Amino acid sequence: NPSQSPNTSSHRTITVSVTDENGGASALSYASLMVTETDDAAELLLNSVTMTAGNSASFTENGSPVSVSTNTSYVDVDDKYATMLELTLAGIRDVGQERLTLQAHSSIVNETNSPDGTTTTYTYRFLLPGLSNAALALAIDDVRYMNRLDEPTSGDRQVWVTVRNGRGASITALGTITVITT
Repeated sequence: NPSQSPNTSSHRTITVSVTDENGGASALSYASLMVTETDDAAELLLNSVTMTAGNSASFTENGSPVSVSTNTSYVDVDDKYATMLELTLAGIRDVGQERLTLQAHSSIVNETNSPDGTTTTYTYRFLLPGLSNAALALAIDDVRYMNRLDEPTSGDRQVWVTVRNGRGASITALGTITVITT
């Protein structure tokens, strides 16, 4: 059944009969089949590239905030609306100075440190009640990375982007921000 919203309220009946090479037919057999709808994983691409293709951007010391993605694609054939956007910024070296923002809002809900204390991870969650999938893609394009230090620590930061739709999570997409010092 190719439908994304199949009728799941009634059984399908399959009738089978076998005919041999001499034309003899078997008695009819019947089978009942019930269709169960499943939640297909959404597809999330940053800058229209897959997670393994390596989406990246650069932030230069004393520069303006940079976009994590500028051409996001989000497709969910089962759900027209997302419920939450989760962003994880990993590899942070300048604790308290690095941030992700979405439309000027920044609220860290979880902070974890590496065992050696050299890097930190921030997780942000944004509730998105009633935001269409197309509007969500545009919102992800508004996510910015910034570092407020005059002399930030150079190196790569990872940005993990996950969208939740109430029934499951999308495939998580990865972006890399390279911090460049001058």
